[in-house]
Amino acid sequence: MARDVGISWPAAMGSAHEHGTPRVDDPARPAGVGALGVDETALTAATATPATSFVTGMVDLTRRAGAAARLLNVIDLTWLTS
Repeated sequence: MARDVGISWPAAMGSAHEHGTPRVDDPARPAGVGALGVDETALTAATATPATSFVTGMVDLTRRAGAAARLLNVIDLTWLTS
């Protein structure tokens, strides 16, 4: 994506972090959650020595007209396997 718009990857990630952090930190963000979906996922790196990472995603499944589900949080659980 960064290459498509003519910027570096660090610039793209910096912009995403700058724009996203206030949204994630907003205490009103989870307001109105009527149905919570939880998904635990194991991810394996495609390397010579693959490591497995574990994450849990939380999604607001509340149905709203014309709106998709909202990702509320993703928690890295890899530390549990250490």
